[in-house]
Amino acid sequence: MRRLGYLDGVGATLAALSLLVLLAFAVSAGEMVTMYRDLHGTPAITSVVLHPVWRFGTLALVVAGIMIGHLRVTRFGLLAVGIGAAVLAVVTYVAASAPVMALAGNIKG
Repeated sequence: MRRLGYLDGVGATLAALSLLVLLAFAVSAGEMVTMYRDLHGTPAITSVVLHPVWRFGTLALVVAGIMIGHLRVTRFGLLAVGIGAAVLAVVTYVAASAPVMALAGNIKG
């Protein structure tokens, strides 16, 4: 079995930080759901990322990825998990805030 190296640490750290971001999103997304109820016709991707299955499923997916990355040590396994978790966190944030950004662009003063 290969020992964990520097890139494994970078990947695990990136995955852990992304996990914290996704956890903060999962906790605070209830307020966004309430806010978006007043807006009729939110994009489909926003409805998907605000659904509880997505919010808590992404947390479980990242935790499972970190665990599998530590158990099955491959050359770039944990780095791939970290990059995937970071992309997942960014996509979740952008998709959840898309209606607010679209509304902010249409405000006329």
